[in-house]
Amino acid sequence: MSNLLTTKIPTQGASRPLDGTSLGVTPSPASRTPATFRKTVAKPAALFIGDGPHSIVMGGNKILGLSNNALAFPFGKDTEDDGFGKVHHYDRNSRTTRVTESYTLDVKFPRDQYEFSVCRFDNDHGASRFPDAVCGLSLLKVALRGQFHVSVQGFRMPFANPGHPSEGWINEGKPIAGNITLLDVLLQRDFSLVVRMPPDLLAKEMTSDPPFQYPYGHHLDWDPDLWHTILARNKSSHQFRAAISFSDDHSLMTVLAHSVVQDTMWIADAASAIFATKFPAYFVPTDQDQAVPSRYFAVVSLTQAFRERYEKEWRRLTNCDSFQLAFHGDMSEMKPPSLGDEQPWSKLAVTAWDCKIVDYPDSFDALNSHPRQPYDLVLLVRRPPPAKNQADVEIATFASRNCVSLLFDSQMAECGRLVHAVNTLKPGAQPTNPVGCGATTREALNNASGSRHAQTPPDIKSRMDTQRALLRGAGFWPLPSGPDHSTSLARLRLDTLASSPLPVVDLLGEDPYVDALIETMVLEVDRPRFRAHMKEAPLGLRIMTAGPGFGKTHLLATGTLAMATTIGKIYGTAPTNVAVTNFAERLYRHDQTVVSRMNSDKSPEDPSRARRKVIIRGFKADDEIVAFRTLLGNPALGNNAAPNSTCRGASQWKLQLSLAFWVLRVLRFKGQGVPILDADDSHAILKVQAALDRDPSLRALRAVAAGELDFSQLPSVPLASIRSMFARVLDTADLVLTTSAMSEKMPYVRYKTDQAKGVAVDEAANMNRAQFVAVWGNTLMPVIMAGDEKQLQPAVMTTSETDDDGNFLNHHVEDGRVSALSWFMTMGWPIYRLRTQFRMAEGMFDLCHRELYNDLPFNYAPGCRIDHPDFMAGRALETYLRGRFPELAPAREGKMDPLFIHCEGTYTVKDKATGSRRNVGQVTLALDLISDFVKMTRTNPAKIVIIAPYKANVEIIGRFLKKRPDYHPLRGIGDPATVDSFQGREGDIVVAIMGTTKAGTAGGPGFTTNENRLNVLCSRQRCGLLVVGDIMVTGQLEDKGKKTKGKGKGKAGGGYVEEHPSQILGGQEGRYA
Repeated sequence: MSNLLTTKIPTQGASRPLDGTSLGVTPSPASRTPATFRKTVAKPAALFIGDGPHSIVMGGNKILGLSNNALAFPFGKDTEDDGFGKVHHYDRNSRTTRVTESYTLDVKFPRDQYEFSVCRFDNDHGASRFPDAVCGLSLLKVALRGQFHVSVQGFRMPFANPGHPSEGWINEGKPIAGNITLLDVLLQRDFSLVVRMPPDLLAKEMTSDPPFQYPYGHHLDWDPDLWHTILARNKSSHQFRAAISFSDDHSLMTVLAHSVVQDTMWIADAASAIFATKFPAYFVPTDQDQAVPSRYFAVVSLTQAFRERYEKEWRRLTNCDSFQLAFHGDMSEMKPPSLGDEQPWSKLAVTAWDCKIVDYPDSFDALNSHPRQPYDLVLLVRRPPPAKNQADVEIATFASRNCVSLLFDSQMAECGRLVHAVNTLKPGAQPTNPVGCGATTREALNNASGSRHAQTPPDIKSRMDTQRALLRGAGFWPLPSGPDHSTSLARLRLDTLASSPLPVVDLLGEDPYVDALIETMVLEVDRPRFRAHMKEAPLGLRIMTAGPGFGKTHLLATGTLAMATTIGKIYGTAPTNVAVTNFAERLYRHDQTVVSRMNSDKSPEDPSRARRKVIIRGFKADDEIVAFRTLLGNPALGNNAAPNSTCRGASQWKLQLSLAFWVLRVLRFKGQGVPILDADDSHAILKVQAALDRDPSLRALRAVAAGELDFSQLPSVPLASIRSMFARVLDTADLVLTTSAMSEKMPYVRYKTDQAKGVAVDEAANMNRAQFVAVWGNTLMPVIMAGDEKQLQPAVMTTSETDDDGNFLNHHVEDGRVSALSWFMTMGWPIYRLRTQFRMAEGMFDLCHRELYNDLPFNYAPGCRIDHPDFMAGRALETYLRGRFPELAPAREGKMDPLFIHCEGTYTVKDKATGSRRNVGQVTLALDLISDFVKMTRTNPAKIVIIAPYKANVEIIGRFLKKRPDYHPLRGIGDPATVDSFQGREGDIVVAIMGTTKAGTAGGPGFTTNENRLNVLCSRQRCGLLVVGDIMVTGQLEDKGKKTKGKGKGKAGGGYVEEHPSQILGGQEGRYA
């Protein structure tokens, strides 16, 4: 148990370091860069209430030698099983978050508004009462001035310890001793503390430093040019530590906004300068037989100076599916466009064509007769179809040249979107969902004369104030530290908001659908704690965490459907398109299963039959409309109906659950993958279907959809009519799911602001705080989220880059890596932890558990036994490997263990264009091995997944699989993927090709040392994990196990066969060959 109170010196306002050397520092007020630093020292302390021999001691068990007399606030031992959850503590020194068993309050004195005295704590002050006290103690007496108050961090945060007196002290305001309550203690004017620090040092530490403020000023509105100026004036060779709590709203907003802008702004500068840099280029048709080619190879003559100047920026800018090649009239000098330009930069060029980099131009016959210089860039470009107001250009062949430049996405639009979202947290901001929260109506907004600045109702304003307090991460202490003459302390003692738990929201309610949902989807042993957790959600906020394979998305979908039933429509999101799609599909399957179960014994006429929910997975509005029209003409296209371009990149659109999918269902579309609506579907969508059936203007469209009329005979349907149908169907949705960015675009933004009553977030540990706020808004909507803080963090692309003077380009790297999930976890919000492994065969999770999840008690589900029929591929792999490598130690009894294949003698090189790494030797070895495995065991290749940390290695794997006849046995295997892109997905057998080695032009482990990324890499499998790489990538392997030399180098089985597992896979769960 820890002390109730932690004394932190100096007083309120001490900051975090810019240099990462200590818990807190304060920069000189006269300097915008860190000039003077002083540590914030935390020392164990005991608080005395009253004087004399009968004074009460709070805390102090570590320094006064107290045992039973020590007052601490422990969480109940069974709170996790009872449904309260587990609370975590963030250690600023180690930057780690661990489970804590104690509730802690940090009390801070108001800066410069107190008198203090310090002396040695001796017998004259009562030291004789504590014979076991440690030495070197000081008695600190503090008297507050005027009407100033202390601030209390952690006050009113959720707490539970049923049956313990502390439950009454904290949650009910009951007296601690006599008539003294916790609030009385915190509101006293004079404090006496015993601190473990010599008097002279303590007196020195009590001297206040100037209050810390971020150096950027108060401007946070989005103006790219002004932001550029602010950053230029605040250069520094130091970086801030992550902020998990904030003294005020402006500090909170500053960190969230700058963590986004500083990650992006320098790249935008580079994109602008590169666009203004012109180069000669010539074009080679990809198909020499076409009379009017639509696609060309463009050979752009870059220079060595250009590539060296933009080396860092180039890697970031080219990490995209496509960009544009801009054509100019001549080679005259061009001024870089302003970051604040409202018109697209392409308007400054004659025209711009979509393009993508050709990574291996030597493999294309069309380029064989075109020798290239070392810095030539080869692009695949697509001539756009003729369109109004679009200029055409005459293409130059080898004999002549066009004047071109490279047009990359500056990322300013996304940056601005997130900054706008952060600004909604400003005190006095308007509600982000004025209709949805009940502040006004859509009709009133539409009739307003261009203004939304109506008076915010008091109850909505109160919720907005509470949300900001929550996000500041310091608890809910109701008093400012400064004087507040309007506040009566007598009234405050009676204020239920200050002496009772936070209000709770019932996210389950009482509904047969919810009961059936929980009975079907939640393990029997977990049902009581899940119900308790969801029925009493403080502020309506619930968070679920677990390791890979524990069913986070499964349980999140359960809770989300319950919320949709109880509180109303839900907006769902996730950080990636893949994660959003997985979440939507899981919701849909859950809903189908539960409704079928509920209706299984009911007649078709029974009015109590359950109804399915309308779950829409939204994509770009233009892609939805194009796909809808395309499917009417060619129903067989399915997922390929959306616009796709080799140069522009594939659309993310998928048919299942898309808005087009639901509109086609309403129109009774007869096509594969689009089931017809029936009587068990939502009343709302059946009502829309009936209305469209009566619309005479849609008669021909309905006939085409139903297959009664050929598409060629369909009269033109106005775009406005299609959009109207889409809007009417969207209004029927019970749940809409998109990425954060799409949530702010039509038509989904209207659903979010007008209809959504709650928010659900999957993979919340991979979503940054600004992205989350953009979806959640500012009116404290109920929210449920799930994720794994030990897997991939939010992407921060600018980390250690500096300018020419050594100043960091991003001072908020750690802030950018704080996810929506870890934000609440580190502030001490109760977390629901999943404790049963469902996906992996027994033994497959043991490595991750020992290294990363060792504070989580867990067990494997009965379906994880290695003899389960679903794990046949894993058993076949174990048998094959033992036969191929007789020296290999067997897996543990009743377990399946991972295997590391050591590749000796391979080399890693860096891709010149992108900086990504590839290792052809490791790729060849891995593909040879799994190809032989498939041939020998007749295992279905579709059960194998290949992943790699580096994109360049993934591209090599894909090329080899497609073009080399030796790998024809692997036809049917899924597309290889990067580790990052594969988070949230899984396969029976995972082959991870590291692509790193100590040797080569790009030797060293690179970013594979990232613990979160390694966790993803080691946890995608169900029953087999094969890691291929160089086990000595960081140097000679030193292990206690006995090593024997294998046969040959660079071969599977070459290198080392070890009796004990490797350091890479560690412990008893790993082996290597």
